[in-house]
Amino acid sequence: AEAGCSFFKLSQELFKTGLLLPTAPYGAGPNVAASAITPVNAFGETRYGANINLVEGLEVVLPSGEITRVGSMAYADTDFGPYYRYITGPDLVGLFTRSNGAFGVVTKVAYRCLRHPRYWSFHSYYWPADAINGMTGALMESTAVETFGVHLMDRWCWVKINEVDLPEDCRFLLLFLLNAENELELKAKEATMAEICERHHGVL
Repeated sequence: AEAGCSFFKLSQELFKTGLLLPTAPYGAGPNVAASAITPVNAFGETRYGANINLVEGLEVVLPSGEITRVGSMAYADTDFGPYYRYITGPDLVGLFTRSNGAFGVVTKVAYRCLRHPRYWSFHSYYWPADAINGMTGALMESTAVETFGVHLMDRWCWVKINEVDLPEDCRFLLLFLLNAENELELKAKEATMAEICERHHGVL
């Protein structure tokens, strides 16, 4: 993608090809270059890491005016084939990520994309105020297994976003985003989340 492309626009193009960019949720604002060279996390990290961890290559205009390509972008005009950032040798992509533009102006970014899973599940568990330790335990365990995303919210944030009533004793919620290639895999992941949350006294 070129530097000024927003994550929203890039995502829409990827969806057409059956791919997705596994970043945290984004609106139309942040662009791909700014998120590659600044420590941007959006609302947090997915299981694939922050946006910076998904950068495979960069095209950069150096202070001298020279154009350099690093990572997968180094092979953009060759028939070398697919290139993975961490194959071998020094990781020059890391020289530019989180640099805040100190070493050059980024003009193109190559991101790691994944196939868009066919099955998705979104569900939440809640805890009363005096059970926050249980919620913390469930959060720690759920982020250690294969989960696409976990969002921690309080009652007031949830009501404002979803405009729904909640049980009177609800204070904290965990929203789970699960994905899978088939229904059997999805049900297994849902069962895992249910076991973790119920063991820590969460309520569906």
